[in-house]
Amino acid sequence: PQSRILLIDVRDTIFQRNPFEDLPPPPPPPPPTVTSTTDASGGGILRLYEENAFPSSAASSIGASKYNSRWVSGAYGQKALTAIKDKPVICSGSTIGDVAAIEPYLRAMVSQFDETGCKMVGCDQGLHNYLYYSGTLDRTSGIGRIVTYKQGEGAVNNLAALRNSPLRKQGILQDGTDLVLNWDGSVSAVVHQYDRDKETERIVKRRVDAMIAELGL
Repeated sequence: PQSRILLIDVRDTIFQRNPFEDLPPPPPPPPPTVTSTTDASGGGILRLYEENAFPSSAASSIGASKYNSRWVSGAYGQKALTAIKDKPVICSGSTIGDVAAIEPYLRAMVSQFDETGCKMVGCDQGLHNYLYYSGTLDRTSGIGRIVTYKQGEGAVNNLAALRNSPLRKQGILQDGTDLVLNWDGSVSAVVHQYDRDKETERIVKRRVDAMIAELGL
């Protein structure tokens, strides 16, 4: 019950550090008679990660992105999109949570798929953002608290919305080490959507090829 789970897209993700090492320690175990909570508020902690919301971003808000707009309006209609169009995009491909919070979060996502019948590729991001901004996750039993991180400030660094300019030019791809950095200069633990930057994609491929060769595969 004290474990944490990372949900992450596998195709376009690399690990540079342990994503759990910077998180605050989990609360102490509940008494033996209590089995359903890991947080004093009555549930687990769910951690969500935004995509870049700078004005120069490729997706500075939900409404500024044709893809995110389509996923929300396709599932819930134009009225729902209008209500959250100015909000930052929260990436559905990167979530960390206590065990107690991850299960109800996933059940909520499955429920939205069933209710909306949305079958568009990428629709999960529309459902993910609607669940958060509508307050549905806050009211979901088992989720005691939700922590949302701005892009480049948490354990997961989502890069897709930075594709308008090379990462090295933005100071995110470090000279000398070729590591991806958070905005404060620390090394990003998890780099998601690395292949949106062509230089970073080449670096990752070169590293993978070298590892395969070293293993003799």
